[in-house]
Amino acid sequence: MKRSGALVGNSLVSFSADVAQQDREDMVDCLLRVDRLAGQVSREANFSYWTYRYGKGLEQRGCIKSCAIIHQPIVITSANALENITFEVIRATGASDLARQAVASLRALKVQQSARYFFESGSGQGDFARFQVVPCLMSDDGELIVLVSGIQLSGEVSIRDFDFWTQASPDMVLRISGGAYRFDRDAYAGHRARIKRELGEAAEQSIETFSL
Repeated sequence: MKRSGALVGNSLVSFSADVAQQDREDMVDCLLRVDRLAGQVSREANFSYWTYRYGKGLEQRGCIKSCAIIHQPIVITSANALENITFEVIRATGASDLARQAVASLRALKVQQSARYFFESGSGQGDFARFQVVPCLMSDDGELIVLVSGIQLSGEVSIRDFDFWTQASPDMVLRISGGAYRFDRDAYAGHRARIKRELGEAAEQSIETFSL
């Protein structure tokens, strides 16, 4: 089975090639249900609280948090820095493979191209993007490890006036929040039937899969 991605609600979820089909189905259902619960809060108005509710929803449905992403907002001045910083922040959780999957998700979302356009054109000031990538992979001991990474980008263009010209200096603030979780299959089994009922037939319409 190839590495694949799925748009699940407001998140791009990716699976390494060795994740079993049952684990994929359970995780997609779990994430979609949690996405709907988090959606009771405006994602646009309060992205940080939205991601917090998302993480708590996972913990209530069989996911055990192993570590948090610790990251202070940072100013980036080029599109290339977006991938590099994201990789380093996620790798700090101890999972280089998850970091590589997260960067692959950024490429699939074409975020870097949009960021490059911002830096080249100086347009798109204000809230630039809010999105979440959720790479999932198998650990060496057969555990399913899930990383929830909420990414928020805000653009600002500073204008300096000189005698005969103006100079525009675009900056982008990057914020990353979330954490790594271990999917407890036995704990989730107690929620599976109820989550299936809560999602109903409309669940499949909320999911779009593709190769990464």
